[in-house]
Amino acid sequence: MLKKLISLCAAVALIISCAGCAKTNVQTTSAASQASTTLKIAYNSSKYGDAWIQALADGFKKQNSGVNIVLTGDTQLDSKIGYTLLAGSQNADIVFASKTNWQLWAKSGYMTDIDAVYSAQTVGGETLSSTVRSDMLGACKYGSAYYIVPWGDGVAGLIYNKKLFEKNDWAIPGTMKQLMQLIDDIKSAHYTPFSWSGSDSGCWDSAVTDWWLQYEGTDSIAQYLKLSVPEVYQQTGRVKALKAFQTVAANPLNSVDNPTGIDVKKAADLFYSSNVAMM
Repeated sequence: MLKKLISLCAAVALIISCAGCAKTNVQTTSAASQASTTLKIAYNSSKYGDAWIQALADGFKKQNSGVNIVLTGDTQLDSKIGYTLLAGSQNADIVFASKTNWQLWAKSGYMTDIDAVYSAQTVGGETLSSTVRSDMLGACKYGSAYYIVPWGDGVAGLIYNKKLFEKNDWAIPGTMKQLMQLIDDIKSAHYTPFSWSGSDSGCWDSAVTDWWLQYEGTDSIAQYLKLSVPEVYQQTGRVKALKAFQTVAANPLNSVDNPTGIDVKKAADLFYSSNVAMM
């Protein structure tokens, strides 16, 4: 069972500290100062590394000497956590993951609701629910209860090897047509266009979502997000974006060897090898 120790101020403060949109920490209470309290935290170390969460843990322990924080980083956490929860072997109190089926886990009773976290007052007298972006609050609920907190905010796009681009005089593409031509140019120069990991869908999700927006246009996307009429499912931008992804990813010559069989760290290592143009 994924048990969140929301009764401890230690858990509350750390969650709010790590939430991407939170502003301040929760006030400490006597519960947080009790001796021999251990808070186990598992996190996806493929996203932002380890330094950020280690610094937060160290800072929190200095202010709360009775709390011991055990951190476990895993580059494949997103793909593993569902199986460990179902097997009953996941003993972390808080999990920092992304792109998971957490709604299913909440429905099945593997998660504890964190309504108390959202209603707790911060030093400034605000609550977490008032500091998180309003358009994100609904996405943190299953049914009528909160189960997750937004903890990171990424940048969508393609990383490219600047030195490699300059060496080969490749222009940064501004359209999908230019991107497809660039892929051919990269292969003609005997380099690999992309490195990516099939174990983490986020390697392509953000790019495909951006392509969908560009093919469809912001006005149409706004109508889609309202989901007020069934006609929004007739939009063609999403299909075009998926076909673009298929064109890029289905060709083995466009990617490093066996991208579906490597994790994110390995994909990043291959990108840094200087033989890969983009990620």
